[in-house]
Amino acid sequence: MKILIVISFVVVFISAFFILFTMEALGERYLDCEDSSGEKACTMKTLDGAFSFGVSFIIFFLMLSLFTMYIIFKNLKDAVDS
Repeated sequence: MKILIVISFVVVFISAFFILFTMEALGERYLDCEDSSGEKACTMKTLDGAFSFGVSFIIFFLMLSLFTMYIIFKNLKDAVDS
């Protein structure tokens, strides 16, 4: 049981890392920000297939994290009930 929880938390941590890394890369590639007169103004560049792939990558890791958390809570509930 403890091994399952440790593995699950590792999966969630890795997923969070990849989600943040992908969001940072998408922000750098598709946002054009300028700092003028103390205000930051950002415009979105033209989207292409890489943006869709990045968003699908984020959705995949979110679903993986949700599934992992479901398994953790299900096993904890079963352990408490027995």
